[in-house]
Amino acid sequence: MQTDTRPSLAATMTEDLLQHLPFPQLMSVKIDGVRAIRENDTFYSRTGRMFPNTLLHKRFSGLPDFDLEIVNGSPVAPNVCDITRGMCNSYGNDVSQAALYVFDILGFDNLAFRARFKKAERLVNEVKIALPEMPVHIVEHVEVNSVEEILEFEE
Repeated sequence: MQTDTRPSLAATMTEDLLQHLPFPQLMSVKIDGVRAIRENDTFYSRTGRMFPNTLLHKRFSGLPDFDLEIVNGSPVAPNVCDITRGMCNSYGNDVSQAALYVFDILGFDNLAFRARFKKAERLVNEVKIALPEMPVHIVEHVEVNSVEEILEFEE
């Protein structure tokens, strides 16, 4: 099973690109899990392939369609990406330590990112109220207005 929807991925900043960016820009911290989208109660990789771990789909069933990062275990573990990838790509590895970090909501392409983000933030907060044990988090974005602010943020 596949989807045609793809997450928006981070860009690598070059000196030339930095000098030509329009401002303001929004930035978020880098999370080292596995990038995914959640569409129709199913998790898909950034290339559109369904993750085979049915326990993952079941644990987070009923959530809205999000663009997100899946993190299994500690988000600061040195091998968190490998651990998460192994869990997502298994057919039944334990998902009790998995958490979702939401960047955006799907299905509202007609809205600007800031409006979609507000909607995603509201939905994540609703999930946290209805299901406080559900490990779903919004990824905060910071507005930057200059190259200097970008470099400060990255520092």
